[in-house]
Amino acid sequence: MNHDRPNQNRSSRQAWRIVVGCLIVVVVSILIFRRPTVTVGPQLPPGKVAPQLSSEAGNAAMVAPDGSLWIWGGTRNGMFYEFTPGGSALMSETPVRVGTDTDWQKVSVGIGYALAIKKDGSLWSLTRPPAPHGSLTVKSPALPARLGTDANWADVQYRDGAFIALKQDGTLWTWGRSVAGLLGDDSQLRSRKPAMIAKGQRWQQIQVGVFAAYALNVDGRIAAWGDQGDPQGLVAKFFHGFWPGQAGYWNLRNKAVPDWETGSGQASYWEPYNGGAPASLDAGTNWVAIAGGYTHLLALKADGTLWICGQSAGVVAGNLSLGSTRTLRRIGSDSDWAEIHSAANWFVCRKTDNSWWFCGSTELGDLNRTAPLQRLPFNFDPQAIAVGESTLIFLMADGALWSWGIRMGSKPHHGVVEGIQRWFNKQDRRLFRATLSSMNLGMPNDRVPRKIWTLPAELERNLRDATTQRVGGSTSITNAFSPAP
Repeated sequence: MNHDRPNQNRSSRQAWRIVVGCLIVVVVSILIFRRPTVTVGPQLPPGKVAPQLSSEAGNAAMVAPDGSLWIWGGTRNGMFYEFTPGGSALMSETPVRVGTDTDWQKVSVGIGYALAIKKDGSLWSLTRPPAPHGSLTVKSPALPARLGTDANWADVQYRDGAFIALKQDGTLWTWGRSVAGLLGDDSQLRSRKPAMIAKGQRWQQIQVGVFAAYALNVDGRIAAWGDQGDPQGLVAKFFHGFWPGQAGYWNLRNKAVPDWETGSGQASYWEPYNGGAPASLDAGTNWVAIAGGYTHLLALKADGTLWICGQSAGVVAGNLSLGSTRTLRRIGSDSDWAEIHSAANWFVCRKTDNSWWFCGSTELGDLNRTAPLQRLPFNFDPQAIAVGESTLIFLMADGALWSWGIRMGSKPHHGVVEGIQRWFNKQDRRLFRATLSSMNLGMPNDRVPRKIWTLPAELERNLRDATTQRVGGSTSITNAFSPAP
């Protein structure tokens, strides 16, 4: 009798278990740690307009190369109601077209509000107004709805009830509520009509944060207004309502839970106050681009150096020694930066060798959120790009739209998380409801870039020969302005 056979069978089974286990480990490793890639098909012909993307707080919008307008998202702060069956809040992982017009030029998405500009310079609202702004009211016609009659708008941004805009002649305009002094006008706390500020000057780019606004002059200077460097932090403001030594400066309404939504649409935690007119942030005249997020400003000099300031500068730049700074501080020692894009608490930048780099705090794949500048693990040349709260979106030359990070327009993986969110949404504790909605609890996170949309074939036929250019944080309206009034 062969007594070794059972031992041989046992050894054989153990060997197979080891082999199968190793294969499982390899497969799982490939799935988890697979290298991000972006594939690009045949390039489409140039479109009628330069494509453009905008994203914030779980919502996004796009002007496609043919001039059509698209929206998607709705993960948080659902605000696109008019463009879905039954008028419910939009919840879509893929773009949904707005109307049939193909003459859109620019789009801007803020928290709870979105605006767009047509090629004729007219300004349009894509959402119901959260703040007074001229002719458009809550009872306005179907969206998109035109704001006013001016036909020379070039750019516009919205933040907490305040609107900051550029006209094609380079003049700077504001209206709405002077939250944190964002109207830049000592004489106005609220304004229902656009008013020019910093008269006699010409501007080429704007950037609006939670507590401060910035503008880049055509002469290369950066101006700031509002409050561009709060050393106490957001949490201190939420629960104390003022700076030490400046009681009432950030006075909460009735010293209780802030009024997040009121009948008059005063969408802000803070009482408005006069913050003064735009003033030079830096003595330099060689700034070429600005981009920013909630509480920081990123700036690019003509010599290719990268700079940052603001309350969250140290966190965003991956260098806590920078701390909170009101003055622009240099990031690293490289001098070959060419393009900047930023939002929330992070940013991406492109170097002259076309490599892309990342830094800051966000849910972007498997990148280290606490490290200094790190190179993105793939190369790409987008036609348009936008940095959202926790998502990077970009449009490639073949008409494909890609998303990387938190999946906008999706529901939480875990039913318990979704139930908690529904419960909070029913409560009348608006501060805590808003705080919860700012978390990406249980949201699907694409660890590698994912293609979410391709320009429909019927729209490709609308493309016409035209000059296209990359649009984003480092580009703006033309510098060929008319003389100052």
